[in-house]
Amino acid sequence: MKILLLADINSDHTQNWIRGLLRLKYCLGVYTFSSSSLSELNKNVKIYYGGGGDFYSNKSIGHKITFFSHIKKLKHSIKDFQPDIIHAHYATSYGLLGSLISFRPLIISIWGSDVFNFPKQNFAKKLLLKYIFSKGTILTSTSNVMREEALRYTNKEIVTIPFGVDCTMFSPRKSLHNNKIIRVGTVKLLEDIYGIGILIKAFKLVVKRNPNVELELIIVGFGSKRREYELLAETLGISDLVKFKGKVPNSIVPSYLNSFDVFVALSNEESFGVSIVEACSCGVPVVVTNVGGLPEIVDHGYNGFIVEKGAHKEAAFFIEKLVLNQELRGSMAFNARSKILKLYDRNKTVRMMSNLYTKIYCKT
Repeated sequence: MKILLLADINSDHTQNWIRGLLRLKYCLGVYTFSSSSLSELNKNVKIYYGGGGDFYSNKSIGHKITFFSHIKKLKHSIKDFQPDIIHAHYATSYGLLGSLISFRPLIISIWGSDVFNFPKQNFAKKLLLKYIFSKGTILTSTSNVMREEALRYTNKEIVTIPFGVDCTMFSPRKSLHNNKIIRVGTVKLLEDIYGIGILIKAFKLVVKRNPNVELELIIVGFGSKRREYELLAETLGISDLVKFKGKVPNSIVPSYLNSFDVFVALSNEESFGVSIVEACSCGVPVVVTNVGGLPEIVDHGYNGFIVEKGAHKEAAFFIEKLVLNQELRGSMAFNARSKILKLYDRNKTVRMMSNLYTKIYCKT
């Protein structure tokens, strides 16, 4: 079966779907706005580079007009590749492009801000999202909460297929733990939407209440707020205990996760929560906020704890609970890994997508 993906070739999520589908022997093509230097993908996938950048990454009117030049380029790509199915990832860019051509079947995958933020900006965008959804043969969502949100704009069938995790790559490695220091950590963009400042304040409370416990806060990621968060740590008097690691290659993220005793994600918004799934897959108990798809991943008291967003005192309470109880950390670590193996193993989620392709293909 030949599948033409309309997607950002440089997205980790796109690349993971591609690798998984290649293992199932699909013939894949990708139409993308961005060029790729990944020789592995260029060798095994037919890549069609549309050029011009993403529709919503540039605010100029002139740039948006050039978006429609992609229609002609995509039609040429379809003629060359002869796909059985087109699968567009991210509704309001690649999904829009797919909706503007006549080829069917068309799968549109919703990723997050395309349904949580875009239609709320104005009435015209709400209508546009409804139009895009109306052109899809079937829609997919990465979480049930996002599926419910999308159903406000369509009566089309929406199938929940989560982003999966490579459970071999993201697996427990006890040798990376430092038994003398309890490490609290996160892997997130350094932006306010991900609650990094709240995390630093919560960590300060844990440090203050436990002066005899050796603690570190490891923050992996980059973003525009880094200096602001560094100053916050300095102001709170814990700058020597808060380590900013910056952006790191995805290949070494499992090593960082395995060095954590507790993973914390105090996001204000979160459509799915890939980093939380990856932490759980490494056998790390988590403390997360009650937003988006996070409660689908975390069962309060089983593989982690759920707190209200912005509640740094509540977060500190549960972080401290895990810091002080090694047996609890161990049992939650086991539960965290078990749940991921059951529901979020990439082999299973890719197979779910493959089954959807087969179902659609057999109907055409």
